[in-house]
Amino acid sequence: WDADALPVPAPGPPAPGAGSTAAATLRAAAEGLRQGDHEAVRLLLNGLTGDWRYDWYRGIGALLAGEVDAAERHFDRVQGLVPGEAAPRLARGLCAELRGEHAAAARLHESVWRTDPAQAGAAFGLARARFALGERDAAVAALLSVPESSGHHADAQAAAIVAALAGRDPAGIAPGELVAAGERLERLGLTGVPHHRLSVLILRTALEWLRTPPVAGTAGMVLLGRPLTRRGVRYGLERGYRALARLSDRRRDRVALVELANDVRPKTLL
Repeated sequence: WDADALPVPAPGPPAPGAGSTAAATLRAAAEGLRQGDHEAVRLLLNGLTGDWRYDWYRGIGALLAGEVDAAERHFDRVQGLVPGEAAPRLARGLCAELRGEHAAAARLHESVWRTDPAQAGAAFGLARARFALGERDAAVAALLSVPESSGHHADAQAAAIVAALAGRDPAGIAPGELVAAGERLERLGLTGVPHHRLSVLILRTALEWLRTPPVAGTAGMVLLGRPLTRRGVRYGLERGYRALARLSDRRRDRVALVELANDVRPKTLL
């Protein structure tokens, strides 16, 4: 999660009596949070009332300090002052996630996503909560509901691949799911590390599935440009590991990835 990614509620009319001093204080609080100095922000805002933004910034500062319960109290007050805004509900959903209260988090994120499709962060929050509850299909559905018009569509599609396959029991996977994940990745048009990481996830899952009897028929099926067979998947996985090795900045990681590529490479007679 990222507190900086939370949308800020839309400012309303200035509070009665609010002037240049209050505006300067709020600017200083925002700058302090950007610099990660939450204690300075706490001291700056101590005792101040009359503007919901004081509580908003206190809440963000508490989140940065790991004080989840205190953060939620501030966000509750913000919601009471600007009840129609999505931001405090998303923030409360994040607090519920951090406490491990995933059902409550799902309700809050879903309430935002249903009423405001522009808040793609709610779809991601809903997906995280559903995944944590063991509701993998619901998590994937939440991510796939992010529309193409959204600037977060590609990230949601990539996350849907991870949610569908990560940690999955190979015995419960159908070959069509693997092919669909591969086709989704190809449609995304990613390049570099993001593409190869997802490719490796899909192919590694496919290889685990192929090793789990009984394997359903895959004749004619293609996964990321290669036959959905042990040999075809091994070649693709080797290629993915070597691509990641070339793109890695750390020698230790490059060596480990090359070793994985060598381990998975199909054996030949030569």
